[in-house]
Amino acid sequence: MSHSIVPIPITIQGRYFWRGIERFLINGVAYHFHETNSVSCSDALVDDRIHELERILPLLKDLKINTLFISHIDETKSHSACMNLLARHGIYVLASIESICYPLSNQGALRPYTSNFMQRLFQVVEKLAHYPNLLGFAISTDLITSETEEATEPFVRAVVRDVRQYLTLLAAKRHQRVVPVGVISPADTRSSVKKQHSYFCSGADNESIEFFIFYNFFWAGEFTMQASGYSELVHMFSSTHIPVSFVYGNNSITPRAFWETYATYSDPGMLRVFSGGIVHEFFDAINHYGLVRRSTLLEDNTPRYRKTKDFRNLCDKLKKSFQSLPTSMLVRSRPVEAAAMSGTKPNPPHPGWNQRPVGSVPRSRVNWAEIETQITDDSEWVDAGKEWVDLTVEDLADSMWDKLNIDGIGP
Repeated sequence: MSHSIVPIPITIQGRYFWRGIERFLINGVAYHFHETNSVSCSDALVDDRIHELERILPLLKDLKINTLFISHIDETKSHSACMNLLARHGIYVLASIESICYPLSNQGALRPYTSNFMQRLFQVVEKLAHYPNLLGFAISTDLITSETEEATEPFVRAVVRDVRQYLTLLAAKRHQRVVPVGVISPADTRSSVKKQHSYFCSGADNESIEFFIFYNFFWAGEFTMQASGYSELVHMFSSTHIPVSFVYGNNSITPRAFWETYATYSDPGMLRVFSGGIVHEFFDAINHYGLVRRSTLLEDNTPRYRKTKDFRNLCDKLKKSFQSLPTSMLVRSRPVEAAAMSGTKPNPPHPGWNQRPVGSVPRSRVNWAEIETQITDDSEWVDAGKEWVDLTVEDLADSMWDKLNIDGIGP
């Protein structure tokens, strides 16, 4: 029996994402455009892009993509058409507050943590927070710089704290869910990744993260779990108490074979610890990371797309991994719930690592009394995604099998 995909909001319990009664494994792709002009920030989800999104949906379906990772959000534009189109196709959005198109300072650094800076972030957050298929907000660990020589991590904790408080206010005023907030780390060594995970997970709950994503380009070509260091990653994050995922796709050896994809969705250790991954990236550019080449526009302004060898290899590895995927690790059960809750909150890393101990973060620059008066009760948002509440357990179970579509296998 076929069911349409309902945009059930993703929740977090322990170290796993959940979609109703099933674990949600991210099978994502970084989705953004490479502009030929001087504008470095481009929002791929603005409604002006809806026709392009409609044309590439079959390609996303070929890869069974369930998450788009978006780097840039234009707070001045509408996103309703694109978000609703994705919701109808069971695709979620992970929005990275990574670069907000601020003019660079004379030193080439993004603006520091200020009231105006946070107001801009709040506008971005408010644009997307009410959509049921928004997976969460990921704040980049290199989003801001401090005015001093001190490391920036305490300032990022301050941003996490303020964004979480703003989302809590939005939820209370507009009767909507509180969207989870995490960080995305571009750290290029495993030790740095682990320290950032420990730092942002530890300490006061109101300024700690709810999920962690890191850039993971450690697997190249025909590597194995051991040679790539993936076995070490499993051990490193084995006690995580929040969901951990990563952006992957090393292209030092081309075409990419994507054996790391197979490991991510079939290896029991990877499935126990991690919540899937996000391949870098959908459209090709001069860096040759793309899965799809977008041709020069034709006379009727319609772009054409050509699947790369990377696309075909990824499609093949995803098919193989989903065929090998142990579904017992996905459906909510006592063993799966026990695994979800088996993590422990880490101790903060040594204070010398970031020059400030956990708890010593900048006080909020935000005038919260003023912010609260600016948030109105927007009744049109109240019912967003309400239809999923009435689904039966059987509907949810069927929707999971429709979602995975693993060669007709069903419950």
